[in-house]
Amino acid sequence: MNVLAGFRSIRVFVYTNGSLLGKFSHREILEWNMHTLVVSVDGTDPDSYNHIRVGGDYGALRKQVEDSYTFRTSLTRKFPKIEIRHVMMPYETTSQLVDVRKNWLKTADTVKFNYPNSARKE
Repeated sequence: MNVLAGFRSIRVFVYTNGSLLGKFSHREILEWNMHTLVVSVDGTDPDSYNHIRVGGDYGALRKQVEDSYTFRTSLTRKFPKIEIRHVMMPYETTSQLVDVRKNWLKTADTVKFNYPNSARKE
């Protein structure tokens, strides 16, 4: 990932389901010189996350994102921006999605929502 450090004039975005945060230190991730770290979060709470992301651990993911945000802030750095991406499921309510945004904005710079991609046969 050190190859990203050479791209100073290009906005580099790194997408992860969060596993990346457990494999590299916060300092290493900051050294990649990326513009935005996008973390995909499935589910609106620990139960739905752990149901959708089998083998995942919502609490661990939440802590890793919080720790990354805190570490970056402690160095008075603005980058990488930390963005949470959530795929909206048909059964999720507006109230749940509002709560997702409110809760994640405590430890992320932005929260964005996507519609699920449906596999189409043509």
